Amino acid sequence: MRRQGFEVSDRGWFVYANGDPRAGAFENKLQFTTAMVPYEGDDAWVLDAFRRAVALVEGKDVPPAGADCQYCPYVERAHAAGS
Repeated sequence: MRRQGFEVSDRGWFVYANGDPRAGAFENKLQFTTAMVPYEGDDAWVLDAFRRAVALVEGKDVPPAGADCQYCPYVERAHAAGS
């Protein structure tokens, strides 16, 4: 948005909502306690990350599986089964 000339604040907000355990009976109504949590962001990394993501999607090379990725073994098995 900044690159298109819009004024953008570095401050963002998270709205945190949690079910209110003091609410008593359900009675077809959920009650929550909410809080606004401020966050100072830095978007300097976004354009480069976006360009790298586009290049990855448009490329022919599949990135290596991540050791901590819960989906990678499934994708590898599915790929091997389809070969």
